[in-house]
Amino acid sequence: MRKLLPIALAFVGFVFFDLRAQDAQSARCIQNLNQAEDRYAAGNLQGIGNLLNGCLAGDNYSKAEKIRAYKLLTLVAIFNDNEPLAEENMINLLKADPEHEYDRILDPQEFIALYNKFRIQPIFRVGVKFGTNLSETNLIASYNSDNTASDPKTYSQELGFGGEVSVEREFFNYFEAVGSIGYHRRSFSWTQNAFGFDGTSQISQEEAQPADGASLVQENQDWLDGNLGVRAFYRIGNLYPFVFGGVGFNYLLTNIETAERGAVSTGANVDLVETGNRNQLNYSAFGGAGIKYRVGVDFLTLEIRYVNGLTDVVDSKNRYPIPTTFEAESPNTNNTPVNNQRQDRLFKTGVVDDNFGINSLMISIGFVKSIHSPKKLKAYQ
Repeated sequence: MRKLLPIALAFVGFVFFDLRAQDAQSARCIQNLNQAEDRYAAGNLQGIGNLLNGCLAGDNYSKAEKIRAYKLLTLVAIFNDNEPLAEENMINLLKADPEHEYDRILDPQEFIALYNKFRIQPIFRVGVKFGTNLSETNLIASYNSDNTASDPKTYSQELGFGGEVSVEREFFNYFEAVGSIGYHRRSFSWTQNAFGFDGTSQISQEEAQPADGASLVQENQDWLDGNLGVRAFYRIGNLYPFVFGGVGFNYLLTNIETAERGAVSTGANVDLVETGNRNQLNYSAFGGAGIKYRVGVDFLTLEIRYVNGLTDVVDSKNRYPIPTTFEAESPNTNNTPVNNQRQDRLFKTGVVDDNFGINSLMISIGFVKSIHSPKKLKAYQ
């Protein structure tokens, strides 16, 4: 322990004196920056580069100080008619301060002219968002194991959740192209009456017994969504209200169903994708509105979107099970696990799918990161 004490004291002393040295260097560099600005204001451009370049190379400036230094070096190079050096320092300025905004009154016209020769806007933006959705069916045609007119289904909306990653690119003033891919859980439930069973209780003389009742169905769907859209926005200070619209490509990963009627159930976690009752590839159209709040060159977002399913989620050819014979002299070619699940669904609970699409109302919050790569525009190369 005693042997380690001198080593520890030496390490602490080294760190202490290193920090003191860094503080002293930073103070000297700030003094150099102030002196350089004073020289420029007095019209004396000599030696300004020598005052600043060493501190910039040693990374002794804060972000705000780097911006001041690179802008000053750009101005000095402009007035020394050193165009290559002015362009180099302009790129360094835009790296330190992406989307740097010049002062139309105070900045020289030569600086503004050079600034306008460079790509200032981000090459693209990447975003991530998370939110919740409320989903419902978009009924196309009704089917039932009984009379569809006297025994219609009753659908109920359910809450879901999801998230997306996106890529955005501004292609015209106040317009952006947006592509995204994401996962969404969409849920809904429905009730189906059939054969006079409506969920009421039947009372015998001896004891009360529940009726077979209505068929109760809960569906939880997992979707992989790809979206392509166009966004129109307007800037009000740091706020960017926007509207958008587009088309979606929706792939149904799983469709987990629980169906029951009274005490009879097909069991939980029946995947209707595996049983062939659902079409996996579907399409949609969407539209919505939101607002972005600018934080530096990045954004926080709040968005509301309505998604309208354009295609039938139900695979109509597999709506009913294939007839199966159990006679010994006939081969049970249709007696497969998948077909048996379809038979359980129909004969135990009476459940038969309507044709429907899926609509969703979605609310999300997110963050968008701007990706910059400043360079001289082709027209000026």
